Amino acid sequence: MKYLLLSFSLFSFLLAKENTTYLKVNGMQCSYSCADKVSNIVQNLDGVKDCSVDFSGGVATVVF
Repeated sequence: MKYLLLSFSLFSFLLAKENTTYLKVNGMQCSYSCADKVSNIVQNLDGVKDCSVDFSGGVATVVF
C-alpha cells in the first residue's frame, strides 16, 4: 500500500502542469535594484520555477 501511494504521488507530480500568475508590485523605485530584489526573493520560494519582473509595468510574472 505504501509503495502504491508513493508511486501515485510521483506520477501525479510528473503530470502536474505549470501555473503562471501575474502580481502587481507597487513601490519599486529603480529598474535594476528593486526589480532584481523582487525576482530573487520570489525565485527562492518553494515551488517557484521562474520569476521575471517588469519594472515599467510594475508586474512580476511567476511560474510555479
